[in-house]
Amino acid sequence: MAAARTESGISGKFLMTVQATGYDKGNLYLNSEKDYRDQRNLSIEIDQELIKTLEARLHENPSTYYLNKRIEISGTALKVRIAFVVNGEITDKYYFQTHIDLENANSIRVIN
Repeated sequence: MAAARTESGISGKFLMTVQATGYDKGNLYLNSEKDYRDQRNLSIEIDQELIKTLEARLHENPSTYYLNKRIEISGTALKVRIAFVVNGEITDKYYFQTHIDLENANSIRVIN
């Protein structure tokens, strides 16, 4: 649904199991698929300040804490164009991901 609504995205609560995590430019990504380039993947983007907030709350790095857990996220899922970079240069090749930018620590919780 987010892919169809490129401009505004889809707002709501989303459930997913975190199958993979990774960092890019200091931000943490929680991914619903093992391959973050999978079209079905939902990536939760967590900025550096929010990583620190979550670490203090969880007493653990969020990248390991959330791995293999089912989570609920409140936010807006947006279709994001990701360009391939080779030797520091942006190429004309790209793919799309669906991202939710985590806005605060209260927007994510583990579902038992």
